[in-house]
Amino acid sequence: MLLKYSVPIVPTTTVVPTTVVFFTLFAYVAMSEIVDSHSSVSIADGCRYVYLDVGANIGVHNRFLFEPASYMKKDATAALFDDYFPADRRRPDVCAFAFEPSKKHKQRLHDLQKAYERQGWRLTVLPVAAGISNTQLTFYSNPDPLDLGFGIAGFSNSTHNFGNHTFKLPDSTPMIIDAIDFASWVNSHIHQRRVPPARLPNDPPEAVLMKMDIEGSEFDVLGKMVASGALCNISAGTIEWHDTLFPEWCDRPQTHCELKPSLLSLIAAMRRYGCAFLTSDDILQGQLVDDEVYNFDGVPLP
Repeated sequence: MLLKYSVPIVPTTTVVPTTVVFFTLFAYVAMSEIVDSHSSVSIADGCRYVYLDVGANIGVHNRFLFEPASYMKKDATAALFDDYFPADRRRPDVCAFAFEPSKKHKQRLHDLQKAYERQGWRLTVLPVAAGISNTQLTFYSNPDPLDLGFGIAGFSNSTHNFGNHTFKLPDSTPMIIDAIDFASWVNSHIHQRRVPPARLPNDPPEAVLMKMDIEGSEFDVLGKMVASGALCNISAGTIEWHDTLFPEWCDRPQTHCELKPSLLSLIAAMRRYGCAFLTSDDILQGQLVDDEVYNFDGVPLP
């Protein structure tokens, strides 16, 4: 069991969203339930180094991980691989888990996983959305002329209800997708995995990295990850924030525009209690996280 960090009660001087405070106050109960529910076998057993690609799209960041020589232009996520993982990332103790609910990318990700299986590289594709409960959502794929497959889960194709306000959205294509309680999944499968010993004397310490690009759902998901301890047991990660996805949200109090600095402040406060997680904001100081230069990839599968 790898739960190194226990969630403390948030100091009263820390200003955070109400929902995050609520989750955190009951974090000890949630954590004990997660530990008690741990199964004897984890999907990540044997993985010393773990990459969580949350919002994988066509999976190109997994190719950055396992095929670095094929991609000369990289982003912040790829830079983290060099910092935290061994130079040889095709070892059996290096594992990637790609979460992507869009059916548009299902075949592409399936082909990528099968190609990697033939090479002996550990990539697991999970065709689900990262959420705060195990449920189904309506996913709206953007009407994108470039067919990039971006989309938003849980929003209406004509309007979005946020509190007492409604916003118009472009026409888009709805589909029903499965979502999981991502914080619970990480605590159960990643933080309680069986970690093998170092293979080489100069191996870096065990590490878990995460890239999150989930089109506005990051605020709810990260809030629950903070509260449950799931986030603070991740070494580092990049987050593509969508706090201004709809500019109208910034005109009212307690919107996503305010949630981002509140979450970052909470994570920073948690570090005083042993929280390890470093966000891209800490590392890059506002530099671009994901330039999406390889949306069309083009590199043949191995």
